[in-house]
Amino acid sequence: MSKHSPDKERRHYQRIPFISEVIMSLGEQEWTCFVLDISLKGMLLVSPGDVTPDLDKIYDIELILGESAAIRMAAKIIHIHEDQWGLQWTNID
Repeated sequence: MSKHSPDKERRHYQRIPFISEVIMSLGEQEWTCFVLDISLKGMLLVSPGDVTPDLDKIYDIELILGESAAIRMAAKIIHIHEDQWGLQWTNID
């Protein structure tokens, strides 16, 4: 049996590098963001400029896959680190 350091992070879902644009919206506001990676539980984004995140809100996310294909999701921001936001899915089409 091996021991794990208490500081070692253990993920249940693998993050996949996924460089793409998404459209993030909240109410009437809309921003374009860049995805850094994606997993079954959420995604990591580069924050959209000077937007102040609201950790209590659910954001709509649209991931454009092609001219006629997109995935729509709802997510909340669960962590912020410098210019990156970690989002967790609350709903996926």
